[in-house]
Amino acid sequence: MIVVNMLLNVIYSKVFPGITEMYSSMDVFRSMGDPLMMLFFIYPLVLGIGLAWIWSYTKGIFKKDSTFWAGLKFGWAYFVIAGIPIFFINVGSFDLPIMMIGTWVDMLAANGLIAGWVFAKWAR
Repeated sequence: MIVVNMLLNVIYSKVFPGITEMYSSMDVFRSMGDPLMMLFFIYPLVLGIGLAWIWSYTKGIFKKDSTFWAGLKFGWAYFVIAGIPIFFINVGSFDLPIMMIGTWVDMLAANGLIAGWVFAKWAR
């Protein structure tokens, strides 16, 4: 998850050159020197553990599907359950550019898909 997020951050900074400036010019975020920013790096680990736990309870649903489709369905279900509500909460709660929040939701969807494919591959 950390690697996926880091790669997506590099891609977003190339595709949307202004996004890096958005992050650095906002007073909304803590500085990277703040010890609480460690949570930013712990989040993918916690997410991965949580998704593995959910997979262990739902993997029977995906047994008949190929690895690709099982991972896709798991990732999509995760995105619908978590990603869409988080998008609306962020849009409604923060005065941030919609593009920035959109990249967060995109990362969440990518994390769900990658996790689904990894879990489906290990389950076979």
